[in-house]
Amino acid sequence: QHPNGFSTLRSDDAVVCWSSDYDSPHQGMVVLSIISCMLPSAFMSIAAYAVWHLPQKMKHGDTGFLHKFSFLFFRFQMSCYWYVLLFMARNSAIALIPVVPSGAVQILAMSIIMVFSLVCSTYFLPWRVAEANFLDISGCMGFLTILCLGAFFMDDVQPELLGIFSVFLLALIMVGA
Repeated sequence: QHPNGFSTLRSDDAVVCWSSDYDSPHQGMVVLSIISCMLPSAFMSIAAYAVWHLPQKMKHGDTGFLHKFSFLFFRFQMSCYWYVLLFMARNSAIALIPVVPSGAVQILAMSIIMVFSLVCSTYFLPWRVAEANFLDISGCMGFLTILCLGAFFMDDVQPELLGIFSVFLLALIMVGA
């Protein structure tokens, strides 16, 4: 946001966001980004379809279906075949975190995502190989540690968000005890 009221891209001040000009490069960027967001959404929809129909197809012995979607399920135990959706949702959410403008909200959102992932990985142990479960749990814990330590070195600290983050960390400690 500039003093004149216009919003521009961070990387290029010449591109005015949401201008009424028909030939504005920002409009093309918005259209391209909407189309680009549809690709991962379509893939998630196909994966959800595969997860939804897997038990029925397995019951009927449809090996073609299993062969077609084996890349989704071969890493996880059959009792946790649905975990692929959680895994993809976690990774998608992590990829979208940098879109949030506030650093404190980014750290809080990332912490919530990683704690949820840690709890799910610890409770279900979804990976087919035990070492992968250990690696996933250790990675989540290490990443949470780095996030919590990095929060103390933020420049744009807002007291309200810091209070929410502190209460969140305190609740995590209380639940873990």
